[in-house]
Amino acid sequence: MHLAVHDTAGAEAQLAKLERLVMKAPFQNNFAIASLGPWLGEAWLLAGDVAAARGRRAEGDGMYRRLIGLWEGGDPDLQHLVRDAQAHLALLR
Repeated sequence: MHLAVHDTAGAEAQLAKLERLVMKAPFQNNFAIASLGPWLGEAWLLAGDVAAARGRRAEGDGMYRRLIGLWEGGDPDLQHLVRDAQAHLALLR
């Protein structure tokens, strides 16, 4: 919603809430969270995009690399997210 009205700060705040939930989960639950489906990868991709758009290229780079590193060898239905993250990472270069 925030991005639809060009509110990158609001989008970033919502993505930060999700990030805090993921990072506060015990390690074994992070795998459960990641296995819920592509929504988490989409959130990481979006977080990378928002960070890059707000001039924090290193943070965007980190989000793209996280997605790629965790899911590069994953299920075929997640590979479009990996390819998108690789393309967005290349644009930061």
